[in-house]
Amino acid sequence: MQALDTNNDGAISTEEVNASKLERFTSIDTNNDGALTQDELLAAEERRRAERRAQRFARADADGNGTISQAEFLANDRSNRMFERLDANEDGLISADELSARRAEGRRGQRGRYGRRDNRAAAPGPENP
Repeated sequence: MQALDTNNDGAISTEEVNASKLERFTSIDTNNDGALTQDELLAAEERRRAERRAQRFARADADGNGTISQAEFLANDRSNRMFERLDANEDGLISADELSARRAEGRRGQRGRYGRRDNRAAAPGPENP
C-alpha cells in the first residue's frame, strides 16, 4: 500500500493507482511509441521472471558466495515450511492421509481461474461476468 500511497495520506486514490499503472506502462513501452507490442510484453515478463529468480537465488545463497551449497539447499525455508504444513501431527513424517487431507484442503481454499474460490473455472459470459 505504501508504494501506491504516494502522498502518504493513508489512502490510495484513483489518481495514485493510475500514476502507478502509467509508470508500469512506460517501463514496458521500451520504444516509447505509446503502444505495447507482444514482444515488449514478453520481454517485460521475462525481466520480472529473471528478477524473481535472482532474488530466490540470493535468498538461498545464505553466505553470499555466488553458489548454493548442499547445506544451503537443504535449509531452503520454502520447502521446510511446506513440509511443516503437510506434517499435520508433527511426527517428522508425511503420511498418505496427511497428504490427501492437505490436497483436499487446498482445493477448497484456492482461487481458480477468473478469481473464483473453487475449481469450477467458469468462462466469462452473461451468467459469469
